[in-house]
Parts: sequence; C-alpha cells; structure tokens
Amino acid sequence: MKYQVTIETENKEEALHAILANDAFDAFEEIRQRIFRPARKHGYAQRKMSEFIEKLTDKEVELVSEFVGLLEDEFTEIIGELRCD
Repeated sequence: MKYQVTIETENKEEALHAILANDAFDAFEEIRQRIFRPARKHGYAQRKMSEFIEKLTDKEVELVSEFVGLLEDEFTEIIGELRCD
C-alpha cells in the first residue's frame, strides 16, 4: 500500500523539517530492526557482530544481552518522550 503526503507550507524550512522528520522515523525503525531485534530473536546478520558474540562465554552473552535490552529500553523511552514512535 502506498500513501502520498502533501506538505502545504510556504516556508521551505518547514517543508524540509517535515521530510527530515520522516527520514528520522525511518532511521529509528531501522535501528530497532538491525540492532535491538536480533539481540532478542535470531542473532545478528552482520559478520562483525556475530564473530564478536561467538568469542564470548555463555555468561558474557547473557550479560551483553541484558545490557542491549537496557539500551533498547532507554532508546524506546527517549523516542516516546520525543513523541517519535
């Protein structure tokens, strides 16, 4: 499904701000999908991240996963506070 959005303003900065806000929203979702979701679900597709995790002990993996969860909570809270969700 495609949507078309029309920005009605005579102010070029307002129009640019609206476009950049949409790009920022897309970036936030990409961060969620590429950084936080793999930690909870299926693992990382990025080779560097997978190789790093493979070097860890089970306890270290558990601690790193917990830390990533805390980062995700903080990220989600900030996005919510800024009303970007």
